[in-house]
Amino acid sequence: MKIKKFPQSCVLITSNSGSGILIDPGKLKYQESFLEDWGKVEAVFVTHKHGDHFYTDAVSQLNLPLFSTSEVANKYPQFDFTVIKECDELDLKDFHIEVVKAVHGFLPKMKYSGGEVYENIGFIISVDGVKLYVSSDTICFHNDFHADYMFAPVTGHGVTMSAYEAGLMAKDMGVKKLIVCHLDNEKEYPVDLNNVKKTLDEIGVEYILPEIGQEIELS
Repeated sequence: MKIKKFPQSCVLITSNSGSGILIDPGKLKYQESFLEDWGKVEAVFVTHKHGDHFYTDAVSQLNLPLFSTSEVANKYPQFDFTVIKECDELDLKDFHIEVVKAVHGFLPKMKYSGGEVYENIGFIISVDGVKLYVSSDTICFHNDFHADYMFAPVTGHGVTMSAYEAGLMAKDMGVKKLIVCHLDNEKEYPVDLNNVKKTLDEIGVEYILPEIGQEIELS
């Protein structure tokens, strides 16, 4: 399995045979050049309705199968979504995908902007004998998930887990490495990367802080 990191929580996952899926192609720091990679996948999966996870202008150019929650499908009626929900499982080319729980954090401003998320999902993706957990924008919650790798935010600010919570969750799941995402909205949700590293080191979790466009092989 290979993954390629794009802005925020967008990740392209590719099997050893070359098939791929794309998760959360968002608007933040979007570049037209992304479409070259995004257009090669079998399908697009979206965790929740926020624009930094689903950029309509880009996705409309892909003409690919779309999978997400009923809340996302209702927000973007111009797209033809296959609606999925927590506890669903599906097979797509080389991938086995489990749809799992996620709990988006709440801030009072969401009451007035329509930004509160009522349906949020994550994924546990199995391919080439490797399991990758993609958490979505979630706060910490009780679970019995197991995976080899965890792709998760550490932004905090009430919206997602902090590095402390993500580190503890990764350690509880027994992952080999935590792959950190959702760090690209520096103005609204600034993150002290030195503190992130210090916190994860103290917890004893191996981690990667990938750059946009970085490709990582997971085995």
